[in-house]
Amino acid sequence: MSLANVSILIAARNEETNLPTLLRSISELSYDKDKLEVIFGNDASTDNTAEILEEFASQNSYVKVIHLEPKKESEQLKGKARVLEQLAKQATGQFYFFTDADIALPPDWIQGILKHFTSKVGVVVGLTTLNQDSIWSAFQGMEWLSALHIMHVLSKNKIASTGMGNNMAVSKEAYWEVGGYEKIGFSIVEDFAIYKAILDAGFDFKQAFTKDVLAYTKPPERFFEQRKRWLKGGFESGSSLLFTAMIQILLFPIILLLLFLKIQFAFYIILYLLLFHFVQIWYIEKKLDLKGYLKYVPLFALYMPISWFLQFVVFLWPSKTIWKGRDY
Repeated sequence: MSLANVSILIAARNEETNLPTLLRSISELSYDKDKLEVIFGNDASTDNTAEILEEFASQNSYVKVIHLEPKKESEQLKGKARVLEQLAKQATGQFYFFTDADIALPPDWIQGILKHFTSKVGVVVGLTTLNQDSIWSAFQGMEWLSALHIMHVLSKNKIASTGMGNNMAVSKEAYWEVGGYEKIGFSIVEDFAIYKAILDAGFDFKQAFTKDVLAYTKPPERFFEQRKRWLKGGFESGSSLLFTAMIQILLFPIILLLLFLKIQFAFYIILYLLLFHFVQIWYIEKKLDLKGYLKYVPLFALYMPISWFLQFVVFLWPSKTIWKGRDY
């Protein structure tokens, strides 16, 4: 069976500190480079992103760099969606893979994603976590894996959840069937927008849950800015994951209230959270051959409701949604 031609599309804006790790992981991909093209979109970067990408492209014939000028007033698309729309027009692969500049890809990523595609599947979502460099990054890594495990369970029951722009692939057929980002229009959560459009067009989806598709990202420099964007996109798009998000948001005030009214019930909820997270993280570690997360479960069970409550407060606070130095 012949290998499929694959295009990896990556938007990059002021990513000079993140690119070395990503570029190293791209070089180490085990997929046949003759069947691979990597297209970077330099989104009007003001640091050394352009120079780093051009140097990498000069050393690797399968890499191409497209430099985008600042957005014009007449252009409807903006941000990452605008970049990916331009890259897709240049892509020649049968499948479009999406990732971000702050990611380290696993060597067998492409093969791991491709094995989930069939003639009916239009989009496959992979896995992402964070290294355990600190307790803060460990908490976020566990949070990513917990959410992705829920997405995996939902997908097995044919329930759609969301796309993930740092680890996702779509078939060329599905992308152009829906007209791509140009037809879909701007969304602050562009990954969910293309995911939903493809499903609405009648294609199936898969949520992969294997180690060969597990990528690693870095903690965001501005945690609450990232989460405000996610919540805004979630409410605008109506993702099914909003239900689990709202549970997390409400847990903290409910537990506080019960500590004053029915302290026994509060402890029952805390005990349930500990048990749930312990079983889920144990399963995830076993399934993905990971280690080290279980020791954080007691604190993680507190982190989740407190963190999500604070995220919701920030979301409700009247302020602009900022990402990559731009207002949305």
